[in-house]
Amino acid sequence: MKTGTTVLHMLFAGFAGLALLTTALPAQATSFSYGIVSTLNGAQQVPPNNSMATGAAKASYDKSTNQLAVTITVAGVTTSQLAASHIHLGAAGTSGGILVDLGTAGWANTASGMTLSTAVSIPEANEIDLHDGNTYFNLHTTTYTGGEIRGQIVVSATLVGISYAYPYATSADGNVVVGERANNNGIEAFRWTPMDDVQALGLPPNAAVTCNDDVCSHSSRATAVSADGTVIASYVLTTQGTSNALEAFRWTAADGLVSLGSYLSLYPFGNPARGISDDGSSIVGSGLTSSDDGYRWTAATGLVQLPNLPSVDGGVAYGIAGNGSITVGSSGLDAVKWPASGGIAKLGLLPGAYHGRAHAASSDGSLVVGCSDTGYVTPDRAVRWAGTDSPVLLEALAEEYSSCATGVSADGKTIVGGAGLNPSFGLGYTAFIWTAQTGKRKLADILAERGVDITGWTFTDAYGISRDASTIVGHGYVNGVSMGFVVYLKPAVALPTPAASADLALSMTDSPDPVKKLARLTYNIGVKNNGPDVTTGVVLTDVLPANVSFISAMPSQGSCSGTTTVTCSLGSMASGASVSVSIVVRTKTVGILSNSASVTSAVVDPSTANNSASTNTKVK
Repeated sequence: MKTGTTVLHMLFAGFAGLALLTTALPAQATSFSYGIVSTLNGAQQVPPNNSMATGAAKASYDKSTNQLAVTITVAGVTTSQLAASHIHLGAAGTSGGILVDLGTAGWANTASGMTLSTAVSIPEANEIDLHDGNTYFNLHTTTYTGGEIRGQIVVSATLVGISYAYPYATSADGNVVVGERANNNGIEAFRWTPMDDVQALGLPPNAAVTCNDDVCSHSSRATAVSADGTVIASYVLTTQGTSNALEAFRWTAADGLVSLGSYLSLYPFGNPARGISDDGSSIVGSGLTSSDDGYRWTAATGLVQLPNLPSVDGGVAYGIAGNGSITVGSSGLDAVKWPASGGIAKLGLLPGAYHGRAHAASSDGSLVVGCSDTGYVTPDRAVRWAGTDSPVLLEALAEEYSSCATGVSADGKTIVGGAGLNPSFGLGYTAFIWTAQTGKRKLADILAERGVDITGWTFTDAYGISRDASTIVGHGYVNGVSMGFVVYLKPAVALPTPAASADLALSMTDSPDPVKKLARLTYNIGVKNNGPDVTTGVVLTDVLPANVSFISAMPSQGSCSGTTTVTCSLGSMASGASVSVSIVVRTKTVGILSNSASVTSAVVDPSTANNSASTNTKVK
């Protein structure tokens, strides 16, 4: 059981973490970075071509500097074949003018082709084209002067940093984010949109003023937002008579902050709001008494205390299902849910667990997320409850010591939270995303895979996720400075891997040379795969001289057919492997015999100059 004073202190622990700033903050609170991926091939050219070359690009764009840092890896084209490389304007399926010249000098050859790592400036007027998919990479070669391979530029993730902020929740589509942010007046509840930046929700007339060393400040926090972003649940440290208390408010653009009602008789230390239904009609939270008590508010009922488990005198409501069907939280040491129809039900704990708490629910209330320990004084572990109300442990990260799930998408398929990493390794905390397909993954890893520049970032906690799972909000640090984050994830983009490539080399010798008329002559042909990858569908073709007669063809693997043109299907060859073919003919006339052969495969060959071989034989 906790005293009201202790609860008040705990609820504002986050405010303490955002220590009051005595220097002016920048008016613009946010920074933007785009993560970009692209697949390059001939099929995207207008019109398409038959080039077997391929490429993959990963890039990061910094909105504040207009700099695009890009790495492109290509298979099947070398620098000697490259005529030009550009970023063009144009949507998929259309051609457009050059936006940025990537040049030819910065490209370097690799075992399978070539690569480029560079940074270029994007004109600010064309930033929207980059973001909306109306630009593309184009590589021009001596063979395809109009462009051999092209790749549409796709923004796969956007990282927004909000300085000195703790974003807690987001609207259904991610376009409205709410939380708290330190400014020159203290800690203020805010509303953020990509177009309007940070906007303070304001303060009620009875907002408390606290002073420390002649520095005075207010404190408020926005904790939840309706699906359409128009209604926000928040609380403010207010003055009630001779004391201060946390007062819950409902904010709209039309009415501003409106108190949830008289509460001091029920909750003498305040009633901070914590969750809101999708339509904004229901708000839940915890009343601060000598022990906590959960509550649910509607305009029709006002504040209604939620029941506790038998013989338990405290409870906290952390969240509510989007449709309002259940409220979730804890009562005493148990994770619980409160059906809208009334009553209270335990959600269950992990085997051997001592306590648990539920933080959020899917839109229909069928899935609940939170955490449970696994025994007395053991760390919490993130769990989900579905159907049977028995908790299911979310698989741990490799270095995980503790974790808790704090947000879930509308359909219950994507869960976010924070994990404490093993202190014996000197590690800290990390935000995670969980799905049944991927398991638990670090947010930092996902952003890096999608091309976002996360240099200096530490993502410590993911607090909320949009209903459509496209937006994740939370808190971290950039080079040690407190920073809230908003992450926009486009539908999963698999970073393309350049197609396999294999450099086949052909050799040919003759024996004997010279050779007598009407005698046997053997052509010894060697095929070698110089790599770097396995090659398949290897075919050797030898068009025999007209003045010989075919006797036999024997490959060391595969089979050969034909008598005037010998075709050998040699199958697959590992990198470094060799295949030999012996072709025996009988000479017919005196003179010089010229024989040539060539080899092809189903895999891109980055160097075709060594794909043919020939020999001349003297017949006497």
